[in-house]
Amino acid sequence: VDNISRFCTRRRKNLKLKMIKLATLVVLTVVYTALSLVSSTSIMVPVKTVDVNGTKKCAFFNTTISHEAERSYTQPCVRISCNASTAEVTLLGCPAPPNTWIYLDNSQNEYPKCCSKKGNLTN
Repeated sequence: VDNISRFCTRRRKNLKLKMIKLATLVVLTVVYTALSLVSSTSIMVPVKTVDVNGTKKCAFFNTTISHEAERSYTQPCVRISCNASTAEVTLLGCPAPPNTWIYLDNSQNEYPKCCSKKGNLTN
């Protein structure tokens, strides 16, 4: 009877552990899917770097962008961030992030305002 009781206890613990793992997997899948649906489109592009007063900057769109700085544009509707260390810029385009606070400090129609809140380009 003792062996059967120990076996049943172990079996219950294993079943609980499997259920916890399954629940965790389901939650992670839902979170990943949700993030995938609302994330903006981003592309990394190799660029030339230039030295301006001893500081490396990315040269892109006929302008220079400081290392780890961002610039927002209306045409095309993108935000560009520079990584001069790797000589790459990241282009962040529509759909705009779903956070409404990003629209408050943007008096012009640059990214993300040039995207509609539904994630499409505005006309």
